[in-house]
Amino acid sequence: MKNVEEYVISHKGIKREDNEDNLYACGYLLPEKHDDIKNYEKKIRKTNNLLYAVFDGMGGLNDGAKASHLGVSILHRHKDKKIIDIVRTINEEIQKEDNIGSTASIIRINKDTLEYITVGDSPIYILSGDNFIKIREKEDDTNLLDNYLGKDEIGAVADKTKLKNNDKILLCSDGLCNEMNDVDIEYILSSSNDPKYIGDKLLNYALSNGGRENITMIVLVVKNDYKEIIYLVLLLIIVFLVLFLIF
Repeated sequence: MKNVEEYVISHKGIKREDNEDNLYACGYLLPEKHDDIKNYEKKIRKTNNLLYAVFDGMGGLNDGAKASHLGVSILHRHKDKKIIDIVRTINEEIQKEDNIGSTASIIRINKDTLEYITVGDSPIYILSGDNFIKIREKEDDTNLLDNYLGKDEIGAVADKTKLKNNDKILLCSDGLCNEMNDVDIEYILSSSNDPKYIGDKLLNYALSNGGRENITMIVLVVKNDYKEIIYLVLLLIIVFLVLFLIF
């Protein structure tokens, strides 16, 4: 089994008075009204059914903070469902509210498999070796999101892929990727295997470019569990020695 090193950031940016983003990291979520996340302690987790998400409340509708917090809260209550069913449940519940909406990017990591789904323009980036992938819904010609949680009918980009050692995964709100181009994001992701270093560098870059919107991200780095590998090697050596002595 592999390990995942995890680091999260949420910052209101420079221009916005409130932070209407929210996130979910294996049970960790933010209150509806929250300050910036500072000095988050980097965590290392076994790749055993890990669930992560970023929600970006729609500022053009009513109460984006309520929408994003409702999203993470419903996700937490239904965390054992398939991620496509979680998205459907969140959409149904948000529709009951008065004209609110949120984008969402959700992933589940189980052993060496990554499942992902996005609704709206909050992207997921995956860097695996030289392969750099961006998963994101596009905006329509009016520059308003055409797809978000809270609509009667939603579309979603959903798929799965295999994970390898040193793969990097980035979930973020558009407050990050609107301040940076994909080339710079790829470069920073490739610059280190430390998720805290990556996250802090991405945030500083976005803020230095204007920080016009809320910036929220989850940075994950997949690493082999060398302790487990060493244990298995030692176990095989012991078995070999026992067999050698017997025969």
